[in-house]
Amino acid sequence: MQDQELLPGDGRYYETIYSLAARAAHVPGAICEIGTRLGGSLKQIIDATLAEGVVNKNIVCVDPYGGIDYLHAENKLWNYEYNNDMRNTAWKNVYTYIEGKPINVVLMCMEDTEFFKRYQDGVPFYQAGKQLINQYSFVFFDGPHDSNALMDELIFFAVRSVPGTVFLFDDIWNYHHDVIHRSVIAAGFEQIAVAHEDFTRAAYVRV
Repeated sequence: MQDQELLPGDGRYYETIYSLAARAAHVPGAICEIGTRLGGSLKQIIDATLAEGVVNKNIVCVDPYGGIDYLHAENKLWNYEYNNDMRNTAWKNVYTYIEGKPINVVLMCMEDTEFFKRYQDGVPFYQAGKQLINQYSFVFFDGPHDSNALMDELIFFAVRSVPGTVFLFDDIWNYHHDVIHRSVIAAGFEQIAVAHEDFTRAAYVRV
């Protein structure tokens, strides 16, 4: 199987993810993707980071799979059958894709709320020793699309950001993004342009 076939995506505008991951590649800290599914967006993050000449960057991906209900829109639970068969396929393909590449990806099968409880003091990464990393250079918010859930995510990551950290929010039409927007700006970020004009995503950089 060719590399490009290993991590298929179901979204659009992957060039936006690529360009923003490239922008954040040299910023200190780990990358976090909330909502990995089949790994299409993760592939863009990996490719952009390596294309920037950054090696051994740490990436943590958080997705529970398990076929559980999912907040796809404001206060609306859906079930898209993101089940454990999907997890097994995705994880196999992710690790096949990065085999031999100088990048460190850790996949975590858990909800964002579980991640916040268990990794408040940082995520341990192992690469020629142990690193406990508690700051983030790039966060892709593509898990629950509900303003309350996203506010919790924002609170967690904003205090763990540094100048140059990039936040990218997906499917912003599904929730009250104006609330999130004001909070991101208040946290010391400014909005940056994305590569498309139908307002499906919003991006910010810490100044």
